[in-house]
Amino acid sequence: TPRFVIELYDYFKHTLDTMFLRKMYPVVKRSIEGTLKYHTDSLFFLTHGDAETWMDAVGPDGAWSPRGNRADDIQALWYKQLNVGFRLAEFVKDEQSKQRWVEIGTTLQTNFIKHFYNSNTQVVYDHLNADNTSDSQLRPNVLFTYSMFLNKNQFMKSFFDVTKQLVYPHGVASLSPEDDNFHPFHHFEPNYVQDAAYHNGIVWTWLAGPWIDLATQFGLQNVAFQVTSDMTRQIVSRGAIGTMSELLDAVPRANESEPRLSGTFSQAWSLAEFIRNCYQSYLGVGVNSNVYKTSDNIKHLVSNPHILLAPKLPLSISKAEFTVLMGNDGVDIEYQKTKSQFEIAITPQTFLPDLRVEFLMPQDMIIEQGAAENMELPIYRFTILPDRRNVLIAENGVVTFNGKNISPIGVIPSFGPAMFKDITLATPILRSDLPSLKGPEHSMLTNQDIKQTNSEAPVLVELADPLGDDKGDGDYVYPRTSYLNPGSLDITNFSISADESNVYFNLKFANLSNPGWHQEYGFQLTYIAIAIDKDGVNNSGGREVGMNSNYRVNSELAFENIIYVGGGIRLADSSRKT
Repeated sequence: TPRFVIELYDYFKHTLDTMFLRKMYPVVKRSIEGTLKYHTDSLFFLTHGDAETWMDAVGPDGAWSPRGNRADDIQALWYKQLNVGFRLAEFVKDEQSKQRWVEIGTTLQTNFIKHFYNSNTQVVYDHLNADNTSDSQLRPNVLFTYSMFLNKNQFMKSFFDVTKQLVYPHGVASLSPEDDNFHPFHHFEPNYVQDAAYHNGIVWTWLAGPWIDLATQFGLQNVAFQVTSDMTRQIVSRGAIGTMSELLDAVPRANESEPRLSGTFSQAWSLAEFIRNCYQSYLGVGVNSNVYKTSDNIKHLVSNPHILLAPKLPLSISKAEFTVLMGNDGVDIEYQKTKSQFEIAITPQTFLPDLRVEFLMPQDMIIEQGAAENMELPIYRFTILPDRRNVLIAENGVVTFNGKNISPIGVIPSFGPAMFKDITLATPILRSDLPSLKGPEHSMLTNQDIKQTNSEAPVLVELADPLGDDKGDGDYVYPRTSYLNPGSLDITNFSISADESNVYFNLKFANLSNPGWHQEYGFQLTYIAIAIDKDGVNNSGGREVGMNSNYRVNSELAFENIIYVGGGIRLADSSRKT
């Protein structure tokens, strides 16, 4: 929901569609007030379950990357949602909501610094647990929290840590390789199932987007372009040509020169982030995006549309031609860069009167950079002539527009080159001591082990169960997901047969569900526990079935072994140890 509200505002800035904005305001208001009523704590943090962030992989034992109940990136998105909300409230003259959301946003920002930022270690916690303890795992989610910091220096250690540990030339890893839960490969059967690695080490290509945003903002476009270049190579020569994969392994496998592509072969949001970085990060294009003392009031944007140009071209690119769309209108723009000069040509495709342009001087065009860790970038504002090609030239600290000198309207604080003199990308290194590479302590079953059949084996037990009695005892309701077919939890027959070597279990259900993913899980959405009482002695074994069943067998049925079927097959002892 926060992302929907944020993207709604981005859509408006590109279209100035006030009619749609008014139509959607009740939806935005309901989303904010619903969150405040049902999903915030006393500190106004947005609360959620362990797998209710983008790191959503779940296995038989719960979330593979538990981040409940307050993740850092979720708070940053919630904060942005509140900021958009108060602007929309101002536009529709809902003064009460505007004031309320402004105050909550301010409190949220203050509480975030107080509870998520450790001033001693300069670490930003990945999430706060339900018991209010903090989790300091290094994950890329911290990249989204930059806007939460009024003092940007407080954020910088996290940026350095992410860059040096998570950002490989081929993309951004989902967990630090120094973490013992790091999984270097997506598929590494039989040591672990793929979901164990999904958000615990492997590279997600879309994550390059937020990191490149910050890297270029900090003047590190040459470092960032190493990652972009590798993604470009993937698009034109690896996997599905013309698009990007969902994932890559974190490191190459033995005797292989580069990490394998994995996941879905074409991922829309990965490709979308690649394209967005080209426009917003390297070309520095912002449509109705204010960076210098300009009201973000929606009415002001409608009456004063403008384009921001804050180019951050890497050394390997000296020329660029592109079109900026503003609603149904287009503006053609050309960049031409040399060591001492930056030229921008701006040509409207249609008659666009009073279109303003703001130009932020590139950091590498400022002569007196020196070795400063902090610097100021001048910003210029001008109105283009609607019926001709307009030219801006920045050279030796002087800026001219259509042949006339113009002066800056102000400056924007920026980190200087000295801040990043020692920064490097992470090197893909495989730790030999990783627990994930050692595999489980218990022995592994093979398909041959579990799929043996013998139709001649004598039947020891066979029980029928009535159709349609899958109602439970009231502790749970039948899952409402559309993926689960009715009858998938309704067992109708259970039989056991055996020969000298094996025991065979045969279970029939009224229906089964195959939702179309994770084929190795078989019928996946039906989960079974078969408890085996070997000695027949009252209360001599385990009674808790576990696996979120909330079920306990009677003492006379206490078991010595239990078999779990679903997400694989697992044989456990009376204490449920595999």
